[in-house]
Amino acid sequence: MHEIFNPDKVNYVAYGDTGHHLYFHLVPKYKDGYEWGDVFAKNPGGKTLSDEEYQDMVEKCRAVFFLLFTMIFSKLNR
Repeated sequence: MHEIFNPDKVNYVAYGDTGHHLYFHLVPKYKDGYEWGDVFAKNPGGKTLSDEEYQDMVEKCRAVFFLLFTMIFSKLNR
């Protein structure tokens, strides 16, 4: 998260629903940004990315998360 977005901090929340799953929201926050010092909004109406910006962000996230999950699962399979 820090390598991709370079935030001042990251808000996070974990949810477990009635199903058998768990999911997380990771939200980069910036000192001069929307709702600094508060919880994150589900639909803040903030910046809209162009298709190119969005695709670039997706590719960066995939690369970082792939490395992270590879490291986690390699340790679990020892």
